[in-house]
Amino acid sequence: MKLTRMIIALVVSLLCLIPTVSAYSEKIISLEVDGTVIRTEVPPTVIVGRTMVPVRDIFEACGASVTWDPATKKITGSKNGKNVVMQVGSNKLYMNSNVATMDSTPVIIDGRTLAPARYVALGFGGTTQWDALNRVVVITGVTTPTVETTTEMTTTTTVTTTETTTEITTVAPVVVPSNEPSDEIVKVVRNDLEHALGTYSLGSYETAGRFKSNAMNQIIKNWESLATTDLDKAYVASAKSLYYAINSFYRNLDSVYGNSEYPKRILSFGDIMRGYKTDGNIIINKFFKTRDTEEIKAIVSELSQFSSKMASDIKFQYDNS
Repeated sequence: MKLTRMIIALVVSLLCLIPTVSAYSEKIISLEVDGTVIRTEVPPTVIVGRTMVPVRDIFEACGASVTWDPATKKITGSKNGKNVVMQVGSNKLYMNSNVATMDSTPVIIDGRTLAPARYVALGFGGTTQWDALNRVVVITGVTTPTVETTTEMTTTTTVTTTETTTEITTVAPVVVPSNEPSDEIVKVVRNDLEHALGTYSLGSYETAGRFKSNAMNQIIKNWESLATTDLDKAYVASAKSLYYAINSFYRNLDSVYGNSEYPKRILSFGDIMRGYKTDGNIIINKFFKTRDTEEIKAIVSELSQFSSKMASDIKFQYDNS
């Protein structure tokens, strides 16, 4: 009997030495819809061999209005007279009067409904591809392109003159120099930062590939090589500062989130940290609405102050609870 107990104890000890596989041991899966990187609170994830994506985020990226029925756990996307309905726990996909059978059922993760990527895209006529190299779910054909129509109107005027000579002087349009960085550099910088933000979720800083030093240096070097005007260079310099500020914020966020002592005294610690991440991202999102370097500098300052205050506030709550 003693020998049996010793064997059991030894087995248990050995099992404890086996490293736990983290859900974030691999690079976070990103999501791209018709060329636009979609940032989500809950990233796409693989469940039993199926890539599951957040339904609401994709429906909204399609331009659909979204409703959620908590009683039936149904999520509905509506656009141009088409209703797409999914239900947690059901493998049926309803598209108006048409019904398709999905190979996996929608689930709820961290308060968000996730469903198989293929069928979420199918709901609004899209297709799904998997970029294995960069771990990106690519959905195409779900947004409605904007078609610009130009109508030319020709007016004919008849003028009767008597021995009158009229001289017409054609004035070339005046080209006003732009006081903003070029569209090309803005597009590249914003796209790179969108991709970087898409690799991070709370607790995953160490595996967020675009926040590794080598990756950041390579991305910034590319920005600097593309910046040809003084305005472009100033924009890149301010975007570079923001990139570093975001990196510092996420590192600080995970450092606080990973402190095993805090949850012991602070109630709903996980929810509090998710709230800080959301509030920090609200500050970051201001960058995508401006090209003004002074405004970007103000965003950098605001984010840095928010990050420091977050850490001190959590420490204060811990010390006084």
